[in-house]
Amino acid sequence: MFFYENELFGDNTIYRPNIIENFNFAPHFHRSYELLSVISGEMRVIIDDVEYNLKESDVLIIFPNQIHSFESQGYSMINLIIFSPELVGMFYSEYKNLVPENNRVVGFDFGQERAFTDNVFIQKSILYKAIGTLVDTTTFKRANVMGDFKLIHRILSFVEENFSKECSLKDAAKILKYDYAYLSKQFIRAMNMSYTEYLNRYRISHACYLINNKNASIGDIYLNCGFENARSFNRNFKKYTGMTPSEYKNDMYSKTYKEYNKLNKRKEEKQDGE
Repeated sequence: MFFYENELFGDNTIYRPNIIENFNFAPHFHRSYELLSVISGEMRVIIDDVEYNLKESDVLIIFPNQIHSFESQGYSMINLIIFSPELVGMFYSEYKNLVPENNRVVGFDFGQERAFTDNVFIQKSILYKAIGTLVDTTTFKRANVMGDFKLIHRILSFVEENFSKECSLKDAAKILKYDYAYLSKQFIRAMNMSYTEYLNRYRISHACYLINNKNASIGDIYLNCGFENARSFNRNFKKYTGMTPSEYKNDMYSKTYKEYNKLNKRKEEKQDGE
């Protein structure tokens, strides 16, 4: 799982494929594109208030600065390629400040095995094929203006750097030298939620990552995520995931075990057929 990173706002040439299980992440945005394919299970993705319920083999592209969130529906495995606009420079120049009416890429074969390559020409061929398919299957519209984009970026960077400790919007206002009321208004306008809501969602997303990927106790996890006590952590965790941290951990292991068995069975059946 990746988290909001400053480099995704930079001018570096990025091509980063990620195989991710049970991916959950609060609403966020960045400069890079994302090409998502569901390998197994189901995924709920919201892009600029439009909901996409994805199943195995479904693909979509998220454009720069589109506010989006991810929610795994039970067990899921996805391939998420993060790539910078520079890798598709001709398209980016022509479609800058435009977004698709429908982010779903219909009739595109992702080619999972080809995605993990250092060959920039193969990388570009995958990305341009996906974008070309999207252009053929949807129309485009002018992107929404999110107010002071650079200011929102700085607030989100502040969250990324400080979420594991006390980091109120008042603290951000002091550091950024802005009026608190102005920051609050701009944040709600851009993100369609309050700063506190975003911060708690971000912390719970990080907690889910730690549960899925690190051998850490629940006590260590809530402290690493910036919650003052277990009660506050448990309340927020259940609010955003629908279960307690312990239930989430047990549910994740159970579904992972079942899904791996299913994938192995498919592999064996395919080998027997050959």
